Amino acid sequence: MTPSASKAAFADVVAGVDSDALEREILSFWDTENIFAESLAQTEQGPLYIFYDGPPYATGKPHYGHILQSAIKDTVLRYKTMRGYHVPRRVGWDCHGLPVETLVEKELGITSKQEIERLGIAEFNAHCRAVVFRYIKEFTTTLQRIGRWADYDNAYATLNQDYMESEWWVFKQLWDKGLVYKAFRSTPYCIRCATPLSNFEVSSNYQETQDTAIYVLLKVVGRENLYLAVWTTTPWTLPGNVAVAINPDLSYVVVEHEDKNIIVAQERVSEVFDKKGLNQALLSLQELTTLSYEPLYNFLPAAGAYRVVESEHVTSDDGTGLVHIAPAFGEEDFVVAKNNSLPTLRTVDPHGNFIPEVTLWAGKNIFAVNQEIIVELEQRGLLLRQESFRHSYPFCWRCDQPLIYYALDTWFIRVEELKERMLKINEKIDWTPKHVQHGRFGKGIVAAPDWAVSRNRYWSVPLPIWECDACSRRVCLGSVAELQELSGQHDIPDLHRPLVDTFTWPCGAALGADGTTPEICEGTMRRTPEVLDVWFDSGAMPYAQWHYPFERKEFVEQGYPADFIAESIEMTRAWFYVLHVLATALTQEDIGLGVDQPAFKHAIASGLIFAEDGKKLSKKLKNYPEIEPTLERYGADTLRFYLLASTSLGEPYRFSEKDLKQVQRAFYMTLWNVYSFFVRYANTHAWRSSKRRRASTHLLDQWIRARLAQFEREVTQHLEEYTIDQAARAFLGYSDDLSNWYVRRSRSRFQKPVSRAAADEAFATLYEVLTRTAVVLAPFMPFVSEAIYRNLAGQKPAQGKKTSVHLAAWPKAAASKNREKTVLEDMRHVREIVSQGLALRAQAGIKVRQPLAELAVSGKSLGEELTEMIRDEVNVKAVSYQSVVPQEGWLVAASREEEQIGLDTRLTPALRHEGYAREIIRYGQVLRKEANYALNDRIIVKAETTDQDLQAVLAAYGSDIREALQAETIEVIGDNYDVERVIKIDSKTVTLAVRRAS
Repeated sequence: MTPSASKAAFADVVAGVDSDALEREILSFWDTENIFAESLAQTEQGPLYIFYDGPPYATGKPHYGHILQSAIKDTVLRYKTMRGYHVPRRVGWDCHGLPVETLVEKELGITSKQEIERLGIAEFNAHCRAVVFRYIKEFTTTLQRIGRWADYDNAYATLNQDYMESEWWVFKQLWDKGLVYKAFRSTPYCIRCATPLSNFEVSSNYQETQDTAIYVLLKVVGRENLYLAVWTTTPWTLPGNVAVAINPDLSYVVVEHEDKNIIVAQERVSEVFDKKGLNQALLSLQELTTLSYEPLYNFLPAAGAYRVVESEHVTSDDGTGLVHIAPAFGEEDFVVAKNNSLPTLRTVDPHGNFIPEVTLWAGKNIFAVNQEIIVELEQRGLLLRQESFRHSYPFCWRCDQPLIYYALDTWFIRVEELKERMLKINEKIDWTPKHVQHGRFGKGIVAAPDWAVSRNRYWSVPLPIWECDACSRRVCLGSVAELQELSGQHDIPDLHRPLVDTFTWPCGAALGADGTTPEICEGTMRRTPEVLDVWFDSGAMPYAQWHYPFERKEFVEQGYPADFIAESIEMTRAWFYVLHVLATALTQEDIGLGVDQPAFKHAIASGLIFAEDGKKLSKKLKNYPEIEPTLERYGADTLRFYLLASTSLGEPYRFSEKDLKQVQRAFYMTLWNVYSFFVRYANTHAWRSSKRRRASTHLLDQWIRARLAQFEREVTQHLEEYTIDQAARAFLGYSDDLSNWYVRRSRSRFQKPVSRAAADEAFATLYEVLTRTAVVLAPFMPFVSEAIYRNLAGQKPAQGKKTSVHLAAWPKAAASKNREKTVLEDMRHVREIVSQGLALRAQAGIKVRQPLAELAVSGKSLGEELTEMIRDEVNVKAVSYQSVVPQEGWLVAASREEEQIGLDTRLTPALRHEGYAREIIRYGQVLRKEANYALNDRIIVKAETTDQDLQAVLAAYGSDIREALQAETIEVIGDNYDVERVIKIDSKTVTLAVRRAS
């Protein structure tokens, strides 16, 4: 077929693509044409699809975890938009809490709360406000660079007064339901930050540490030479000891050891004393629980203390089976003390230093004096033994200092009261991966204690509770208007500390009873000094981002619960969890949000990202590449796709630049090369797209259309099920089928079509396949899909319609037809036979270019077209369908269809010669490429050899060689060639050279 001389239909495409330049050009196009806004306008009348974006901190640059989450979110939201849903996408920023305070403390050289208060809360919080958005430009730029569409200009911030007022409203709902209380108890506590933490903050940062465990002797009162043995990994808690706990289900014995009688659990004797055969005398439970002992220290008065009590939390897994109880420094210890009316000795101040009454170590840090305490006990003869002990210990999630349990007044939310409903409502959530629902998330709910929601800090949402300084009456506010009314202050520009602490008013509570005239309290209502846990900020986000219920009430309620959220799996104990707590509390009865509603319907919990060696990504270790150079080198599309496809959702990721490069080569470039191939030959033959085309009758065209439809259904199903990792991986097999089977087998149909009708069938098929593939690829790789779609489908845009793949409708997943199933099954069968045939060739060590005589298949005939594919792929002269009988010169294998596949590996001289001709053609094509000839350049070939076999090949197959290489003639001598090489075929030598024909 002769190419038309008319203008090219498509913009030329280079074989190698600069993905960074392409993506920046697409970003410019989206910005100039306002494509994101256009997609929202186009779907404005569609069903509402609500997405909640977990607010990150903008106090540092984004890392690969942010890229992964953004890729997940953007993929789902682009898909839903293409399905016709209206998908608002508002981002937000976390602004409060320890992350910001810790950053400011480092910058100001502050190491304690006392220094903050000397500086002044107003100045400290001013610094906090100033650093919050320091990296917002860099953060936003990176998110935009990877193609994440969102409303960045209308972002919410948790420090905004409207946001904070909604938080107050949420807290007031909990207060009114009786879910908020204040209690003195031992809670997780950071001595550097001087504030309690919630249980889920504690669980987020456990580290393996090496500590010294000690066995301490406590002298029993009134019994000669009898001691209780206790074990602890925190010697600093011993001055706060008030009791020893035993488990009534364990057996206890008195052991004679080094002139002392020592009480331990019978199961622990060999471990404690590291020997057997010691004299033991069993003690009864009644005798044990009547024992009291001499206190280790008498720093503080402790009436009713220093006795043996019972507790089921004691085990024989480690230690002595007797547990030292210090209620001020242990959650279980505090419960034991409460149940047994024991005192709480708080021997440590809020900053982790011993109080003045602890005279031996007054003012010293608790962790710094552990060894001093051990030495002191040894000097008194009360140290039985010590040992090195490795265990998992909680550290502060922000300052990375070891935590303690510390008894203090803390405000709590009654999670225990909500648990049954939380578990019930969890059944309404669709989790990806599925095991999260009853695993990590469900078990987290079961194990969760009440939420310690207050913090003794400065830069956060102030707790909206005012308390009378005289009668202790408490009032919880739920709006700025209430504060204005009660305080008489109408100008309230900021709800942060310290301004909010200045708002007071007379109590005026009615006091008195018994029918007497009540007195009016003359005290003053003052705000309790604590602030809210920063996780309360993010948990209130569904309501506070829209200033609910003060504004956008109908919009919020219409879209509640959210259709979709996504974060890393660690958020099952953090953001996902607090969203669920507040949603459960707020939907106890219908206030517009429904009854028993979760905060979200679908959630994706992805795994954490680690370095290739399995270590946590660390800038200090430099064990991962910086994001900006990675984007320049590989492009956002490749990075997004790699993160989506490389690991199953919920499993840990191992970031490997080598694997990233493999994705670029094996998938991105494979697709680009198919696209480049199509454009090159479509332009060469001046092919034009037309809507009026008949479906091709060519078997390969029918197969690739069937394969495309199957692929579209597969991706759609996975996206509907939120298994986007599996959706992404579906592209890999499909792209290989498209490139390495369809295009490779159809190459001659595009390069040298036998007729215009044949060309039209091939080009129309590949055009349709590429444009439809671009549509399905768009949510995953938004840039390259846009480039392909704009070039192919953008030649004749509809009137007033912008051409963008992201404005295209998602393909309707039609049911598979019988003919489609047959075509797919037949082609799968053919490829299985080919695979086995090629495996036999490899077993025999025979190159694929070397023709062989016959391939035999024991099954029934597949018909002429399919048989011709097998013959061509395996490179045999004939394919027969017959019983395969092993014989000399044949290799036999079995296929998955339980067929026998036989290959005749015997080579005749004629077959060898044909193989040599194919080698000459292959090397000639290499020379054409090295010489950088155009597709339609005619050339002269020199083939100079003294080998008689190769001379015979050139004589017999000269016309075939000339046609394949687009050569005018084949010369045996000559000079002035563009490229010349000496090549070997088996042991034979031939000099090949090429030059353009004049």
